[in-house]
Amino acid sequence: MKVYGENLDMNNFSIPVEALDYIHQWLPFEAGDLYPFGFENGSVSGRLEAMLTKGQFLSEDGKITEHAKETFRVVSDSKKTAKLRFLADGDLLDFQVFFPTNGGNIVSFKRGQNAFFMENPAPTNEIIDVLADFSGTGKFGVIQSGFILTGEESLVLAAIIDLIRRKIFLSLGKDENSFDVKMSADELNQVFAREDLGATWLVWAINSFLPEEMKLENVNISASLSGLVEKKLVKKENEEIIPSEEVVYLSRRLLHLNCLYMLDTFELKENNEAMKSRLSVIQNGIRDILLLETDGREIAWKGISGEVLFSILHGVFSSLNQQDKVEAKAQTGSSDKKAPKAPPPPPAEALEKCPECGSKLKPGAKFCSKCGETI
Repeated sequence: MKVYGENLDMNNFSIPVEALDYIHQWLPFEAGDLYPFGFENGSVSGRLEAMLTKGQFLSEDGKITEHAKETFRVVSDSKKTAKLRFLADGDLLDFQVFFPTNGGNIVSFKRGQNAFFMENPAPTNEIIDVLADFSGTGKFGVIQSGFILTGEESLVLAAIIDLIRRKIFLSLGKDENSFDVKMSADELNQVFAREDLGATWLVWAINSFLPEEMKLENVNISASLSGLVEKKLVKKENEEIIPSEEVVYLSRRLLHLNCLYMLDTFELKENNEAMKSRLSVIQNGIRDILLLETDGREIAWKGISGEVLFSILHGVFSSLNQQDKVEAKAQTGSSDKKAPKAPPPPPAEALEKCPECGSKLKPGAKFCSKCGETI
């Protein structure tokens, strides 16, 4: 786990836990309803101020840095947030994500042992890896990027992936730690010359997915390789074909194929011309590991991107107040057992402290920023 002030980059700064309730004093604007920290108006010690400077929240002259200011502006303007909490192998992984109201960067806070780490934009790949690790799939739980290929290019790429998969299996059988990913055009030709390609071969899966299956002996391997080189998925050195790291990564994720399902869709245009498209998902176990889409001309290879993940979370956390309240009670140890009803609190404008947890309230607050209790 990081320690504040170490290994920070331009997008990252940290705040020691002891200083969280004092941060609002540096903000040049009003903290919003979803502001996640408390409100203390006393001064911080010189030690804490030095830690805030080291964590790149404060500049050397004691002012909030521009990056920290912009990050908190997103938080203060946000109307939607999501908390991601996982207990994995004894480590509590705690993220809170804030979605900007009018577009722009997503901001995330990560709780460490001694500090909160804040990143703008949010480290989507890291958060996705956390989700994938927790689900038991490791870093191979998601595809980080996508690309668009022709049908022939897709078949040649599938053959390259099949050859890499075979190399991986051979290295596993010999209990070796590494394998050579380079291959020759002759090896690719041998794949396309086979007549026994079945469901365990990605070439077979891709060809089954195409609206009209191709005769493999008619695939122009040389021209397709040129297209893959242009798209930086492979490179050629002399007579050797060298797949990119992205392709090797995808090959590892596609090590086992056990399910391919397809969906054909039809759409009538204004002139009653039918437009057909096809979507296919390849699975490993019960997890979708590759999404393919085609309109008959090109094939889009897709995975779950950070943008897609966060848009899903955006909908999942629509019941924001209730979610925050449940998680806050879990953090503070509040009991879920029903207690005798307390007398009704005074009008909201007269409240200075939360009737649930006793924390100080902002004037006109709709709910407590500490425990989520509706005011």
